[in-house]
Amino acid sequence: MTMTTTRSFVILSTLATLALFHCGTSISSDPIADHKVISDLEGTWEASSPEGLVTVTLCEDLVRANATTPNVCGTAHVVRSTSTESETIESAEGGCGGCNGTPAAFFRAAVVDWNGARAEMAVTVGLALKDYDFPYSVEGYGDSGEMDGKVTATDRFSLSYLSVRTVDDAGAFDGGGEADGGITVDASGDSDASASNEDSGTGNAAPKVERSLIFTRRSAGGCR
Repeated sequence: MTMTTTRSFVILSTLATLALFHCGTSISSDPIADHKVISDLEGTWEASSPEGLVTVTLCEDLVRANATTPNVCGTAHVVRSTSTESETIESAEGGCGGCNGTPAAFFRAAVVDWNGARAEMAVTVGLALKDYDFPYSVEGYGDSGEMDGKVTATDRFSLSYLSVRTVDDAGAFDGGGEADGGITVDASGDSDASASNEDSGTGNAAPKVERSLIFTRRSAGGCR
């Protein structure tokens, strides 16, 4: 091997090694953009349907946000209303073992369905790594319900799956299935999810609505 060939081999090896450590994406966050995400989502949202009105109230969950450590393969950046300076967002998106890290905002959700059933959930909103472009993903979980959907514009989001479970007459919910009352909206095409609508043995299975709910914001803020 000649000296020129050896030098070329060393350079290529070095570049390959650097690529392994820098195969992801690195951008800077914008506090103003972070503030806008929170302000655009906080408030009370409504969706109308032939069955009645469903309301979702979203409020920022700073406790969960402050307890979350950024991770290149998970929450690459925590979006907060309290952000004051730019941060470097490191994500393995596009490489580094196939994992994808994205910015995320955390909310508490209170849901009320047309029957008056209520549910509280911890909601995570996932954003596009660059420029926070729409759509955002929406996932919510709690003992009394679940939701799955997306935000498509600053004044609109849709839920393809929403489950609201009410407590039984004794005031107890054990998490083992649907309790009396509540609703389930399922436009996801997931037969397993739809199966949760079947009679759970109480004789009062939650009614099934096989279409997405489209929400618009009725009022902004009001969380603090």
